[in-house]
This record gives sequence, structure tokens and C-alpha cells, in this order.
Amino acid sequence: MYVLVMGKRQGILKALKSLGVDYSIWPETGDQAITHIIAGTEKSVIPASQLRRELNARINPLTEVEKCADKLIMKRFLAQHSIAMTDFLPGHCDLKGKTILERLGTPVIAKPRKSSGGRGLTRVTNEADLKIYQNEDFIFEKQIKGTEGSVESFIKDQKVTFENITRYVHPGEANILPGDYSEDIKNQILNLNRKVISAMGIRWGMTHLEFYITQDKVLFGEIAIRPPGGYIMELIKKVYDFDPWQAFVNLELDIPSDFKMKPNGFAASLVIPRREGIVQSVSGLEAAEALPTLARLKIRVKPGDTLQKREGVSDSCGHALFYGENKAHVLADLEAARQIIQIKIK
Repeated sequence: MYVLVMGKRQGILKALKSLGVDYSIWPETGDQAITHIIAGTEKSVIPASQLRRELNARINPLTEVEKCADKLIMKRFLAQHSIAMTDFLPGHCDLKGKTILERLGTPVIAKPRKSSGGRGLTRVTNEADLKIYQNEDFIFEKQIKGTEGSVESFIKDQKVTFENITRYVHPGEANILPGDYSEDIKNQILNLNRKVISAMGIRWGMTHLEFYITQDKVLFGEIAIRPPGGYIMELIKKVYDFDPWQAFVNLELDIPSDFKMKPNGFAASLVIPRREGIVQSVSGLEAAEALPTLARLKIRVKPGDTLQKREGVSDSCGHALFYGENKAHVLADLEAARQIIQIKIK
């Protein structure tokens, strides 16, 4: 249990403390009106939009925000706008489990409708397991055989002012940007991105659109109105020579920004996945630090630490960032670090 207290009263705080309940206090601003509310994570997007309306702050239409936060609403809406995507079904559809498996094939990808970073994603291969997810909180998708990536965009006055393509080298673990795709595939990716943003009616802010490439065809995955995870913001800063966090805040506050559109090299990130158990040893750090394109290495676990099961991409043991002018060198060091850094779990 966690409580948000709106309006500081000592009696309330004392009562919560007596119950051992953790809380935060909503900051009162006195006579100063709240003009802007910034949402930085997936879970905060809808509450922030609702608060903007209540406080008469700068808003994106709530309906557009909800379309970006609920995978089922999002995909139903974009399917009506002829956006290419994998087949899907609502978790609470009337079809029997056998029919769902026959239509979507196995494994069926079961996802919570309102989640990010792969949290709650499950691959289902039989009717008994599928039944667990047959409710209105889930969406079922046909598995895609192909590669994955994303587009990070800044939008002002319903116009895309900056775009970056990221390739997921190892989904959930490693990314490189700018994405090293052919010009034809790049054009397909950017056209898909702009078509989705236009259909959604997004007026301003930052979007993170995920896509799949299969048999030279680009398919829509999902879109979020928020900055990306996976250290992509740090990679953008390295490659484009501007601070994307500052640019994001400027967009939220309707302050003009200048973006450098041409990349000056390649940057990659490696997220070291967390596994359940007790850390026995951490090794390979000195060798990893000697890699020529390594820009940052941070390990947040040590022997003796007890780790919980990984629920999403952000649940990690640490990360490494790489930067260089030569793509092959950056990728080589990324793969080397992936092998060198060893965290043994018992």
C-alpha cells in the first residue's frame, strides 16, 4: 500500500505513520497555478493527462493519450487507418482457446494492455495456459519472425521535428543507433512513424514507436507518448550532440529547440539482464573497461546480493554504453562486452 496525501495535515500523516503505511505529500503551490505537467514514464502518462485537464494545464487530447497507453485501443484504431501490423485479438474475445491458437499460431503472445518494457509478456502454447490470460486486461498477438527496432520523435504543432531510428541488436538487451538499415527500409520505417503520429493526432511531445521488419516489410508494433528506456536518450545525446532530455522538457513547456539532425557516429547500449537468485561473483569488468569504444560501464550488483526475477527491460544488473565513428567497432565491442562481463547467479 502506498498513499498520496493531497493537502498536508499532521493528523493524517500521524495516522498513516501509526499504520506503517508509506506516503508522499502532493506539493501545494499556493497562489501559483500549475501550467504544465510532465509525464516521464508509461504509468504516469494517463494520470498526467487527467491532471492537466483538472488543473487547466497544457494538454494533449486525453483520447489520443489513451490510444497510446492501451495496446488494444491503439491497435483497433490504427487498423482502421490501414497501418500494417501483426494479427491480434482482445483477451476477452468470445473465441475458444483452441480457435485463438489456430488463428494466431503458437506461441500466442499475451501482453497486458497497459504495460511497457516487456512487463507481463508471456508466450502461450496451450489452451490451459491461455485461459489464464483470457480477460479484458490482456491482448493476444501473433508472433512475428523478424527483427525489431524503434523510432524516437519530437513533435511540435503536430509536425515531426526530429526522428531517430534505433535497431534492437538483441531485443531487451542491446541497441544501436542510428539504425543501420537500407535506405528503402529506413524510408518505410519513417513513413510508418509519420503515418501513425498523424493518425493519432499527437500535437506535441516525444514519441517512442516500436516496429518489426519481416521479409523486407515494416510492421507496426506499438507507440508511446514518452521518452524511451534502454538508455536510448543517452545514446541520442552521444550521436546527435544535443541533450534530448532538455529538448523533451522544452517541448513540454512549448519552448523552441534546435536539433542536430545529422548523426556524428554510432552509439550502442548493453543492458545486463537480471536473473533470479543470489550473486556469486562478478567478473570481466577490467577487460570490458579496456574496450576502445566503451563510454560508460556501471554494475549495480555485488556478490551476496539477492536478485528478484526480471519483469521488464529496466530490471538489470547494470549497463554499458559505447560510442564511436565506426559502426563495426562499436558493434564488436558491444558483443565482446556481452561475453566478457559475467555475473554468476546461484
